[in-house]
Amino acid sequence: MEENKKVLYLMQNICDKLDALVDNINTIKADQLDSETFLEFVKLQELLVTNHNALDKNQKTMNSHMINLAKNMGRLGNKPNVINQKKEYYLFGKETPFSSKLLLILIAFIFIASSGFKYIPIYLTENSAIKTERDEYELFYQYVFLDAYSKNNKISKNIASTLNDIQQKDTVLLQYVDKLSKKYNTQLQKKP
Repeated sequence: MEENKKVLYLMQNICDKLDALVDNINTIKADQLDSETFLEFVKLQELLVTNHNALDKNQKTMNSHMINLAKNMGRLGNKPNVINQKKEYYLFGKETPFSSKLLLILIAFIFIASSGFKYIPIYLTENSAIKTERDEYELFYQYVFLDAYSKNNKISKNIASTLNDIQQKDTVLLQYVDKLSKKYNTQLQKKP
């Protein structure tokens, strides 16, 4: 309310000064001064009046902004204060985000995975050992077969029949190989 009184007081002063200026202009016209001086004085007076009008508009807008600011502050005073809440998570207890079933499944998965990691490298090495042994036997078979072919320029009937018996898994041949491996296995292992 004090601001309104101040604005009214300033506006009254402006009106009084404007009236005084108008009276000055009237007296100057009556005295008939030089036209050049009179024109300069009139321009200065007009500039003063326009500046005064701009100041008056600025004061009015400032007054309205202050009233809006006071209203907004009144609204803010009615709102409750917001408290920042800190969230904490617990792994165990009644406030945990995990259920007991989920924890059991997680523990079981970790246990199974750890035992799996224990045996996977062994499986990979055994698999690679079997693969290398198979490659060696395949190379040996090709050598024997192609060596016999190169000597006779035709496929040896003995090798072809033996290969056919192996593919059909002939029991007589398998028993014979087993008997030979038992008989000469120790001797072959001793030789480097």
